[in-house]
Amino acid sequence: MNRKTGIPVFSRFIPLACAALALAWMIVTMPLARAASLPSPSNPEAMTFPSENWPPLYPSPTDRLGFGVAKGIDRVPPEVLEQLGAGWYVNWSTSPEAVHPAGLRYVQIIHLRRYGYKPAGEELVDIIQRNPGSLWLIGNEPDSPYQDNQTPEQYVEKYHELYYLIKSVDPTALVAIGGVIQATPLRLQYLDMIWDLYRERYGEEMPVDVWNVHNFILRESSKDCPAGGVWGAFIPPGISEPCGTLYTLEDHDNMDIFRQQIRTFRAWMKAKGQQNKPLIVSEYGILFPEELGFTPERVRSFMLATFDFFLNARDPDLGYPADDYRLVQQWAWFSLDYTSFEWGTTRSALYDPDQGRLTSLGEAFADYAASHRVAYHDLRPKDVRISAPDPVPFGGQGMVNVDVYVVNEGNEPADGKVNLDRREGDVWQAVGSARVSDVPRRFGGEKVVRFTDWITMRAPLRYRVWVTSAGDARKSNNMQKVRIKWDVGIAGVVASGGYAAEGEMGRVQVRVGVKNPMPLSLANVPLRVANLATPSEPLYTTTIPLLNAQTTITTTLTINLPQGQHTLRVEIDPNNLVQEEDEANNRATLNVQVFPHRELLPLIQR
Repeated sequence: MNRKTGIPVFSRFIPLACAALALAWMIVTMPLARAASLPSPSNPEAMTFPSENWPPLYPSPTDRLGFGVAKGIDRVPPEVLEQLGAGWYVNWSTSPEAVHPAGLRYVQIIHLRRYGYKPAGEELVDIIQRNPGSLWLIGNEPDSPYQDNQTPEQYVEKYHELYYLIKSVDPTALVAIGGVIQATPLRLQYLDMIWDLYRERYGEEMPVDVWNVHNFILRESSKDCPAGGVWGAFIPPGISEPCGTLYTLEDHDNMDIFRQQIRTFRAWMKAKGQQNKPLIVSEYGILFPEELGFTPERVRSFMLATFDFFLNARDPDLGYPADDYRLVQQWAWFSLDYTSFEWGTTRSALYDPDQGRLTSLGEAFADYAASHRVAYHDLRPKDVRISAPDPVPFGGQGMVNVDVYVVNEGNEPADGKVNLDRREGDVWQAVGSARVSDVPRRFGGEKVVRFTDWITMRAPLRYRVWVTSAGDARKSNNMQKVRIKWDVGIAGVVASGGYAAEGEMGRVQVRVGVKNPMPLSLANVPLRVANLATPSEPLYTTTIPLLNAQTTITTTLTINLPQGQHTLRVEIDPNNLVQEEDEANNRATLNVQVFPHRELLPLIQR
């Protein structure tokens, strides 16, 4: 969110009356960081940033188009969001279960504080776990004293910690640097300091999956700047220069400057060896009100010009090779729903919450999206789950259900075909195929296709699922392989000592914990106890009639042993009927003592 224009000393080139407006800007915008939280959906599903496997990277140009949400996306009617036709949004926050109305992707933003970040701890880990494959922005305008306000040293430390935390919890996550306000020499100096300090401190280049920048055009000055005019982006923390780029109010929508800042940032990326990375612009727009000359017509003209630039600007020397050398891959307009300040009316909002409808700018946004929308679908197997209607006989044959969950990452519903193969040795054999109909667009839900299969529980079980659909946008995600690694094990063994007279046998009780971590229930699991002195002659042989899926049970065995110390070996699957993932946990040894029989004499009272 922006608090970029609020310092009570305004440019001498702007009428004196505007000084009071600048102060009002600071006061009014500060509460915006407390944007409304989003409600939790019943069936959340994260979507990844488009990978290089998309041909093209974005099947529809509208997937690139986004906006920032200041007051809560739940306050906007779904039909309005449908009309806008965008592909993604941010709300300057995180959400464990972000909503996805109109198929909108959601990008997570972690805010940085002086001594930490928010969210943190178990709350953050929970959000990461519940949103696999998400794009995470580390900070929001760390270069702004009125936003995350981080010195390069502070930013490097937090970024390093968060990057590796996110990756350790979810290796499929993508991490982006927090967007600086604009790509001016002063801001690039700030990023240079971050880049160099990271390498110096951690001995490696800063790991960034997705680069991110904001693209406002604002004055950079402090109260010590001789040129005056303390407003706009100010000076980044950790930099002592009193003045930066001294843009004027009229520069705020200058398309030549706008284009050059993006090229400048891409050139900076290339100099750091980062050209082969995507670049997003997660926030930009017009911050000044109509009272300062930014009329609806002027704002609309600027917005549409930026869309054309982002969509079409390519440069083989600077652009992202995987995206036909485009300079920018995604962008988000500021904003969906912030309409006015106390001292004036901005014309940058797409939706007027008071009127309950799109603004004229929103209509222009929607028209642009509609004219560039490409209908497509992208079916893929999201998950494969294997269960058994009845326990599978250990080492024998049984029936299993194979449930394939199919989702669609495209923007249109589609039909397809699901195919299931099982591997026998080195050969894949068809199990079956089934049609799947009307799979809804992304975030619209999933369709389940069930197959039944007779299996033999001997070697590891391997399945291959692949989904086909005519005109599918991406082929690389159509297949998923699943392997069931058989494994039962001994969770623990304890025994009680026994007593026996000379030449007789004593009774010993052995309690064996048996675990089944697999998703299938098993029947007739063989169990044997042998004395290591005579291992070929079992002391006890039995079968566990039922071992439910993902459970541990305890079975008690009574064994007769002569006097003395004995070393027993307890074995599951003693005859190696099944190739298991971990054969070592099938055996356990323990020492058991059988003591001489004790005579209990009667107590005689003297």
